[in-house]
Amino acid sequence: LLLGTKGLQMRLSISFQIIVSIFLSWSLAVVVLWLCFEAFGIHAQFGVLVVGLSLGILAGLFAPIPGGIGVQDTSMIGIFVLFGVSLHDAIFISVLFRMTHDIIPAGLGLIGYYFLIERLKRKKALEK
Repeated sequence: LLLGTKGLQMRLSISFQIIVSIFLSWSLAVVVLWLCFEAFGIHAQFGVLVVGLSLGILAGLFAPIPGGIGVQDTSMIGIFVLFGVSLHDAIFISVLFRMTHDIIPAGLGLIGYYFLIERLKRKKALEK
């Protein structure tokens, strides 16, 4: 633990990049969640978005289920219902958020990885 902390202190530019990446990731997640609410015509307050997302992710991290599968989604649904969003809308917003934030980017990443591997194979074949 101390060695890692010392390493980050010695390389302040890397520490800054890590902090900016974390901030950017959270900011984009809140924007995606806001867009999911807007898709259903619900104008949610910024605090509702941040609290719902943060507590949902936190619940998923501490869940005994491997990877917190489903815990984040159901927690977000419950939190949004507590803030006055209808159960029906909260369910669809949670599913839409999961798809747009996790599933679609992962699928696009796999497709991109496939094309990268194919390009590297062709490049290696041409070198021989």
